[in-house]
Amino acid sequence: MEYFLEKILEKFKKVKRVFSEEAMYAFMNYDWPGNIRELQNMIEIAVALSKSEIMNIDELPLPVTVEEFVALSRNP
Repeated sequence: MEYFLEKILEKFKKVKRVFSEEAMYAFMNYDWPGNIRELQNMIEIAVALSKSEIMNIDELPLPVTVEEFVALSRNP
């Protein structure tokens, strides 16, 4: 995930961005049924739209609601 984030930051010429702890936990534990491309696309959209250094879960372009995303990431 860090690899994609760094690559995308370079692509958009953005200063450092990080995911909040909650967002990182959800990303790492979500099943990603669309495979690694879905993860990469979501990170790219988040970086492109982000206005602050810390990207929180409620600011992410999630494929489901925040509540569903968090629930899915907690129930493998």
